[in-house]
Amino acid sequence: MYRALLAIVIVAVLAASVSSATPVDINRLKVNKSLCSDNPMVEYYIHENGKWVKKKEFVDWWMCIDVKNLKSDYSSTAKKAIEFRNAGRDSPYYGGEWIDPKRGIIFVVVTDERVAENYRGKNVVVVKGKYSYRELYKWKNLMFDGMREDPILKRYLSMAGPEETKNKIFIGITEINESILERIEQLAAKLGVPNDAIIVQKVGRFKPDILPAKTSATITIKQVKLSRADRIRPLLGGIKIQLAGYCTLGFVAVR
Repeated sequence: MYRALLAIVIVAVLAASVSSATPVDINRLKVNKSLCSDNPMVEYYIHENGKWVKKKEFVDWWMCIDVKNLKSDYSSTAKKAIEFRNAGRDSPYYGGEWIDPKRGIIFVVVTDERVAENYRGKNVVVVKGKYSYRELYKWKNLMFDGMREDPILKRYLSMAGPEETKNKIFIGITEINESILERIEQLAAKLGVPNDAIIVQKVGRFKPDILPAKTSATITIKQVKLSRADRIRPLLGGIKIQLAGYCTLGFVAVR
């Protein structure tokens, strides 16, 4: 699955140089709605002021921030993003990163603005987050394993992972109601995971078609004239597996 790389944007910073500005808090970023007219909306839940709150925003919202004067170089940006990730993954000050693939912009999250200068550069936007990537990854594992062992939650669990664009851990479940959210909250408290570090969203469960063993099919590059969003069988790496977004299938295997 294609993982979006790096963290968050400020219009004032993007319009000029990003050399010395203080990172804006990740929760204060705003989008230009006129740039998102074709983007679908997505709903999710986060924990605020002691309760679960339903939110709604554009899919891939960071692509809807105005960056008129910033030139993009996707190849060098992607390379630099990977370098940031590899260098910062174990740091308590590194909160993750993602790339805006259309404009070649790197977003980097830092938990301490004093380290922001370590990440600044061409096409790089540094934002302030609360939690490190190391913490998010640890909590993702705790919550995923805990939900798999829970007799109720395991029925609805679909996926979990660090969500760098929100500086939270993403939990995807097939159904959402007050009872399920309360149970997730109780599990988080039991495991020592902060409630404000969790984002819950309703998602489907990926179920690949498994061909009978006696069936043989061969697809060559010349034969494939479909888009990555089409239904393609047998499954191939690179096809779209997310209804609204850019996630793709990796290599195919059957366990």
